[in-house]
Amino acid sequence: MAVILVTACVVSGHSDVSEQMRESGSNGARAGLARQTLRSERELVLDALLADLLSNPRFEDNREFYGTSGDTRVALVSDSDAPWPGGYEPSVSGYGFYYTSLAQRDPSSPRVLGIMLYHFEFPPKPDMPPDPVHDWPVTVCLFNAGGAANGGADGGCLVYYSFKRSQRGWQVEFQGKHRP
Repeated sequence: MAVILVTACVVSGHSDVSEQMRESGSNGARAGLARQTLRSERELVLDALLADLLSNPRFEDNREFYGTSGDTRVALVSDSDAPWPGGYEPSVSGYGFYYTSLAQRDPSSPRVLGIMLYHFEFPPKPDMPPDPVHDWPVTVCLFNAGGAANGGADGGCLVYYSFKRSQRGWQVEFQGKHRP
């Protein structure tokens, strides 16, 4: 079972406050610290989810099949009943995320790993009976959100997660996957 913990604080546009102070002086540092925001609980869960999908060896074949080897772009596709939250900017190192819709796909482009959020029950409801459609609080689909210039990749892979709060932050736990 893979467990990813995420607790984060983001400084908009800078990963290092001391660098910001050197560049802008103390007034610039104060302004930069004013932009510093704690990520919401929902964003921390989504960051943990994306970190697991993009680093867990269990999904390596899926990432290679639906995306392009070596490409670090990830399309967050919002054409579902549970679109990605407005304003959410993933904080997962090593990847460039962008929002798109299925209508924006360019068949002449290479494959791009797409992630669609199908179901996201937040906050989790403890001791509730399983949802009749979704057995787990999170369901995502990995698929090709790009084109077929480097070979097609039809279909998608549904991935199921649960999550819980611990003393160290939110944990996501892989519960299963299905390629219909």
